Amino acid sequence: MKRKILVPVFAILIGALVIALPLYACGRNDDEHCGKGRGYMERTGGLYNIPNLTSEQTSKILKLQLNFQKEMLKSRTNLQTKQLELQTILNDNAEEKKIDAKIDEIAKIRTELMKKGISHRGEVRKILTDEQKAYFDLRGMGQGKGCGGCH
Repeated sequence: MKRKILVPVFAILIGALVIALPLYACGRNDDEHCGKGRGYMERTGGLYNIPNLTSEQTSKILKLQLNFQKEMLKSRTNLQTKQLELQTILNDNAEEKKIDAKIDEIAKIRTELMKKGISHRGEVRKILTDEQKAYFDLRGMGQGKGCGGCH
């Protein structure tokens, strides 16, 4: 029984490390580490550090960002709730079926988060010129090498 519980616990710990380590690396504020493009949003403008944005593009992107952040906040809160529920189940030495069901719920939420992120990225790209898309694809939203500018 102990082995059946330890496998999901280790899987969760490894998943947490996979998520946490890149976030830790990109969370530094020293310019030596991350330079201008910090990933999700540039610290000063919040517009993915995209060059030559028009005021119309800026307005549209800001609106998209706000809606995306609201949506993601709800999903992330739901994810954290499910993770706490899993921890409670693990502490109660519940049946493997209950543990597996909770892990499946967590995986479903993570999948939704990824899909929403990709969808948002596509919506932002629709607003950009070809030149801006090329820049955005290389440096925008923390995608690509490092964390959108980290070396």
